[in-house]
Amino acid sequence: MKGLNLVLIFFIGLLFTSCEVYEDLDVEEIKGVKIGAIKDGKLNLKITADVVNPNAYGIKLKETDLQVYLDDNFMGTAHLNAPVKLLRKQTQEYTFDVEVGLEKGVMAKLVMLALKKELTLKVKGDIKAAVMGINKTLEVSKTKKIDPAILQQR
Repeated sequence: MKGLNLVLIFFIGLLFTSCEVYEDLDVEEIKGVKIGAIKDGKLNLKITADVVNPNAYGIKLKETDLQVYLDDNFMGTAHLNAPVKLLRKQTQEYTFDVEVGLEKGVMAKLVMLALKKELTLKVKGDIKAAVMGINKTLEVSKTKKIDPAILQQR
């Protein structure tokens, strides 16, 4: 259940990107995180959230290589399993299919973090995005407080 926190970190980092070409995207609400199977040290997650794209064009999120931290504990590296196209100038609900390569020993850390009422998620790394076929790699470093209650097992 705490593995979902990794997915949240990934999602938040993905949605709070900025650069000179893109206006900041925003996560209005994280509606849920479903924890999938853990296999070969990888955790599959589905994150559902309302995302605001203020830009006058759609943005396709293609790939991610994001380091995920919970309360300053490195949890693993998050990758987007399938591209997601954010529609222009609107807020819409999106589902992100994410795979997190878990750090060794992370399960013991998650047990301790599970007892908290609030966690600090930090995501840093790169996101590859495209606008009208033009690719751009964005550096991300974002931190956000989360409520572990939004996590669900499938």
